[in-house]
Amino acid sequence: RATSHSLFTKLLSRVGIMHSPEHVAEAAEARRLGGLRRRREVAVTGAYEFPGLESVADIRRLLEIAVLDTLGLENTIA
Repeated sequence: RATSHSLFTKLLSRVGIMHSPEHVAEAAEARRLGGLRRRREVAVTGAYEFPGLESVADIRRLLEIAVLDTLGLENTIA
């Protein structure tokens, strides 16, 4: 089990990497991936009319989307 001190140390090391001259490419890739994730989240939220997980109705909508998408997948082993 991690202590709060070790978690804080890990957090500081990650922040340091984002601003370290030795990790410019790594930091740029992390920012790029974060931007892609945010754009995909907005697109998926709009496509599925999914407002979030604020109510029981929202959770039911998520389950409905997941079930319908899963049942619509091609039935293969691979």
